[in-house]
Formats: sequence, C-alpha cells, structure tokens
Amino acid sequence: MVVVGIIGVLATLAFPALMRALESGRSSTCLSNLKQLAMGCLTYSAENEGVLVPICSGTGAADGKTWRLLISPYVGTGAVVFRCPSDRIGRTEQFNASRGLMPSSYGLNYNKAKIGSVVISQLNEYLGQNPGQRLTAVREPSATIMLSDIGYVQNPAASPPMWKEAGSRGGNFGYARFPGDTSDPWMIYPRHAGLKSNVAYYDGHAASVDFMQEIIAHPNTDGGCIYDNN
Repeated sequence: MVVVGIIGVLATLAFPALMRALESGRSSTCLSNLKQLAMGCLTYSAENEGVLVPICSGTGAADGKTWRLLISPYVGTGAVVFRCPSDRIGRTEQFNASRGLMPSSYGLNYNKAKIGSVVISQLNEYLGQNPGQRLTAVREPSATIMLSDIGYVQNPAASPPMWKEAGSRGGNFGYARFPGDTSDPWMIYPRHAGLKSNVAYYDGHAASVDFMQEIIAHPNTDGGCIYDNN
C-alpha cells in the first residue's frame, strides 16, 4: 500500500510537467504551421507582382474565397497545416475546398493600417474594400504581424485573461481583429500556455508573443505596436 501511495504521489507530481511538455510540442507544431502558411502567402505575392494575398477575394459573402484557398497551390489542401493542434475546435475541421472557409485556427491581420499618411482598411484586401497592397507597403515586415492564432471570442470587450471562446463555430473568412476592435468576435487569440499567441510576420518568420506584454501593452498607433504598420 505504501508503494502504491508513493507511485500515486509521483504520478500527481509528474502530471503537470507532462501537460506542459505536451503543450510545448503543440505550440512548436503551431509555429511550424504558421511559418509554412506565411511562406505560402509570400509565394502568392511573388507570383502576383508583389500584391499581398487577399484575406478574402470577391465582392461579398456569397462569392468570397479566402486566403486559405488562394495559397493552397503552395501549401496543399491537406488540413493539417491550417489547424493549430491546441485549437480544440479548429483541429477537427476539414479543409473547405470550395471557398476555404475552414479550418479556422489562423487568420490574416485585419487591423486598420497606414500606407504613408493614409489610413486604409487593412494591408490585405478584404472583399474588394481596398486595392490590393504590395509587400513593399509594409514598413517593417519583420516587426508586423501577418498571421495569427484566432478564436471566436464570446466577450471581446473583457480583459483577455477573461475571454471565453465559443464552444462551436462555423467557418470564417480568415481574419484576425485585435484588442480595441470589438465589432466582430474573430480575434487574435492567446490559446497557448502563459497567455501567448503564435504569429507569423510579413518577412516569413514565426514567433510566440506574450499577449499582455506585446499586444495589450502596445495598442494601435503605439510606437511598439506590432500589428498596425505605423
């Protein structure tokens, strides 16, 4: 009985470490996914005279095709690269071959951006709302988020540590809104350990960012903001 008790205690102590190791592995896979997706987006740009891949092409919800579908020639239509293994909903979704509405783990930056002194809707075109911008319009590609983890947040006006993700969701057009913009529930989402989000930048590299220190502490127009192109 003593031996059994000791084994039980050891198992209890080891369990948190095991969970951390598993999440670390999932986060690493997620970062690899984002890097592959970023390379797909940049390849699209290179083959289209430098124009950034649209978040969603078309003129409306009925005919829109997402960036997921547009970069599929470069990354394939196998759903694995589009699914974050830490995303309990998105990781079960299959690739939507007609319009690219799923899987919905990742989204392109939907924040308002500046081209010089002119404020536009976003760098990556969305349903014809602004002309397609070129990669050269990104002032600091290595310091501006292109892609990120996203989630369907039920309470986007709350503090991020209190955010609740919807228990189920349909597909989406593949965009990420940022804190301060509560007009839509699809937000960059801190789904990884330590309240971190995984992101990819316009130069193609991927990284894990501290949501409170690197996103919340440096809002839109702040000199340290990594998503506004200012």
